[in-house]
Amino acid sequence: MTRDISIEISWKKYISGDKAVFGDVYLHYYAELYAYGRTITPRADWIDTAIQELFITLWQNPPKEVRSLDQYIFTSFRNQLYRTLKNSRKYLATNRVPETRVEDGWHKSAEDILIEDESNSEIRQQIQKALQSLPARRREAIYLKFFQNKTTAEISVIMNIREEMVRNYIYKGIKALRTNYSNQQFRLHPALILIICLQLSGNMNLF
Repeated sequence: MTRDISIEISWKKYISGDKAVFGDVYLHYYAELYAYGRTITPRADWIDTAIQELFITLWQNPPKEVRSLDQYIFTSFRNQLYRTLKNSRKYLATNRVPETRVEDGWHKSAEDILIEDESNSEIRQQIQKALQSLPARRREAIYLKFFQNKTTAEISVIMNIREEMVRNYIYKGIKALRTNYSNQQFRLHPALILIICLQLSGNMNLF
């Protein structure tokens, strides 16, 4: 598989301790992993769960060395998806499949590429819709923090407000996004939910 070298660079930065690029890696692989997961199960919720579990693991315990990032990500996802299926009460024991070695690869078909393009468009649309649901100041603070990688101090200068207010806007904005998702007012993309959940559980340093 031909891979954009930029994601390899982002991965190396992440392994070296640059947590800011983690979201880039997640968004880069989400559509491909989802398309792959659909070849194993039609259940979108199980696929999303497996993807999020995989990236939470990568966040908490990133591998020290990987020969092929694509092979590692896809094989780890496949193994995680089968664990998710086996742990589901609705999954039949007769469907168990042995885990695959990390050396096994994944190759995209034309259909997978089409699904990936459509999913990337859906990601952008859903995140934009989620952000548009917020008051203007909260939306601006979250955009500067997550999409422009600005520090709290930098956002304070840009928005001409105290740092305490920046933190307040971001906290309330994240809380509102999470509440809206739980109330199913719109289908917030798992990429943003993962970031929100990691932050609220103390696994991401927002400030």
